[in-house]
Amino acid sequence: MLRVEIISQAKADIEKTILWYNERQLGIGKLFLDNVKADITLIQLNPNAFPRKYKEVRTKVMHRFPFIIHYFIDSKRHKLIIIAVFHMKLNPLNVKKRYK
Repeated sequence: MLRVEIISQAKADIEKTILWYNERQLGIGKLFLDNVKADITLIQLNPNAFPRKYKEVRTKVMHRFPFIIHYFIDSKRHKLIIIAVFHMKLNPLNVKKRYK
């Protein structure tokens, strides 16, 4: 199984979303985080199962929340790199700024 690395911008995406949901209803932020973790585990189990959107970046649509996890596989370092967890209404081209 690939190790997971979440870049700082993606961590900030997650933390900002947790705070936003908890401001609306306490506990929803934890539910969001639990879903992110579950989806990352699913990606780890079969990283090539999800569609490639641009270059090497693949995406996994979350089921309970309107967010997309953007990631790529660094086969040299045997890692799964999470580069963004964006709301579906945000411009996905913003992810390209995070991809090297």
